Amino acid sequence: MNVELSNLGAKVRGSNISQKIASKFRRDKEEREQIELKSLTQRVYGYVCVIAVILVAGFLIGWFSSLFHHSPSSPSELDGVAPEAQPGQGDDNSSCQPEGMSQRGHTCGLIATCRYGQLVEEACPKFQSFDTKTSLCQWIHLADCKDDRDDNAPSGGIIIEEPDVVVVPDVPEPPILTVPTLQQVLDTEARIISKHGVSRARENIRTLSQNLVDQIRPGRADNPENVQILESIVSEKNWEFMFPLRNEAYTYRGFLQAVGKFPAFCASKKTCPLSLAVIFAHFTQETGAHDGSQGYPQWRQGLYFVEEAGCSNRDCGYSSNCRQKDSWLVKTWPCQRDENGQLNSYHGRGAKQISYNYNYGQFSSFMFGDPLPLLKDPELVATTWLALASAIWFFLMPQPPKPSMLEVVDGTWVPNQADLAAGLEPGFGVTTNIINGGIECGKGSELAQSKNRQEYFRHFASKLGSRGWKKFSSCSTMKAFSDKGAGSQMIYWEQDWARNYHCKLVSYQTSFSALVPGNYQRCVEEKFSVEITK
Repeated sequence: MNVELSNLGAKVRGSNISQKIASKFRRDKEEREQIELKSLTQRVYGYVCVIAVILVAGFLIGWFSSLFHHSPSSPSELDGVAPEAQPGQGDDNSSCQPEGMSQRGHTCGLIATCRYGQLVEEACPKFQSFDTKTSLCQWIHLADCKDDRDDNAPSGGIIIEEPDVVVVPDVPEPPILTVPTLQQVLDTEARIISKHGVSRARENIRTLSQNLVDQIRPGRADNPENVQILESIVSEKNWEFMFPLRNEAYTYRGFLQAVGKFPAFCASKKTCPLSLAVIFAHFTQETGAHDGSQGYPQWRQGLYFVEEAGCSNRDCGYSSNCRQKDSWLVKTWPCQRDENGQLNSYHGRGAKQISYNYNYGQFSSFMFGDPLPLLKDPELVATTWLALASAIWFFLMPQPPKPSMLEVVDGTWVPNQADLAAGLEPGFGVTTNIINGGIECGKGSELAQSKNRQEYFRHFASKLGSRGWKKFSSCSTMKAFSDKGAGSQMIYWEQDWARNYHCKLVSYQTSFSALVPGNYQRCVEEKFSVEITK
């Protein structure tokens, strides 16, 4: 009995100890939880304080920045007094009202706006002039304004002395729900051209007004600057020496006019000799006599032919596609018939031997602003200075994914990884690839035509004093230009399916070259079946 009581007492004491241990464990756990909760609360509070400080600092920075950018810039402005006009801005001591009123500045290239009671002059954007009807800057050909400067300004040319257009951030346009005005179309075109860098290509292919081209004569003091550069390198005597067998259509004056028509060709004394050596080498391969019995080395036998041999009295198949009336190539550059009702022959003519209706039509658009003149009378490319102008035009024209030969010469074409992988390096070989790569390049071994071009180039480069391109003359290992290459430029307009009354730039060829002024409007009109009016 005593043993049982003793055991029972031991159990009771053990139970009390266990309860005490459990109680202590619970207290310790509660204390730890309280400490952790307090620590968490402190961390959350700290984070909130940091965020609050950042927000307050951001607000203060924004507030002070706003004061800096938008507050008056002088004490006189704070007092409500207009600041003095800066030199060249507005008339001296001129006052105006109401605020925001605009009028013509000292010239048609300036617009004077009323600000703080003072007329302040600013230059109109590039290619725009003040319009007296709307009191706004408008595109030159739409603006109605005349000043003393205009009396002596060349007609038909592009004014390039105005300051560059300020490129503003790309802001999404509101959707156009109705047919846009002509001004809206022109503004949209200018914005897209500026955004995608097509301005340089447009400038490269820019043409001089025809009345100025007609005035070009050898030795004339008022010849365009690029023509004077050309004359300092190639005199009439040099022309006769280098092309003694030339056809009578290839005159020295005609060459000066062809160069003058395109101000970007030979625009620099540095690159002009190289450009000439390149184009003369290709002249000679395309139109040379290639006759060892002529008494002249072959590099001096260029410009012998003005028409493709054997095609002057027959079609030679170049009009076969004209019968495909549903083709966009025929709809855009419609083939024409002669007085006997026969299709005109669009065989090779001129120093570049341009062929097919689409090349005649494109070239005509740049020469006349209309594809039809040369489609109706392709013989002009063989009988006038256009025989040489066609080759200059081809030299300047990019053909995505190919760059233009000018871009290769002046270094604006910089090969990317896709180009380098295809063996395309800056040099004479790339120009051969551009002009006839499908036949002469990438064969692994040098073809006779390519060898000729290289030999001619070396002779002309030496004669003209060109120091460029000592290597990469061959194109035997060059592959074709890739769509991923640096020459794959977006220079054509196509319908923008995402927006009403909009066209977009694409790299594949369409009916509407972005290099031809007015083609954006034509694209919008054709794709959306509308007529754009003022």
